Amino acid sequence: MNPNNLLKDIVKTTMDEVNDQKLYAANSFDGSYEARSYLEKAANMKAIEDQKAIQKAIQAGKSQEEAMAYYLSDENFAKWVQQCRKDMEALLQGDKAQ
Repeated sequence: MNPNNLLKDIVKTTMDEVNDQKLYAANSFDGSYEARSYLEKAANMKAIEDQKAIQKAIQAGKSQEEAMAYYLSDENFAKWVQQCRKDMEALLQGDKAQ
């Protein structure tokens, strides 16, 4: 997909959601600040780590498509989600122990 078209689609969808008032706000809970902070950091770190690995693969001679294939896979996403779930459970259990 062309990055410019993707950006246009994202902006259009966002504007449609705002205009149609379909916005969502999650309720807070014990540990919600910590949970949201963790998820933000986890997503950013995953993107940074994947980008570095992709760049390394490209420098080693793989095409961009080959280098990105694993990182765009359902398997990679599922592993990341599973790790996030484990981390969140530990984070929230630790919050309850205090």
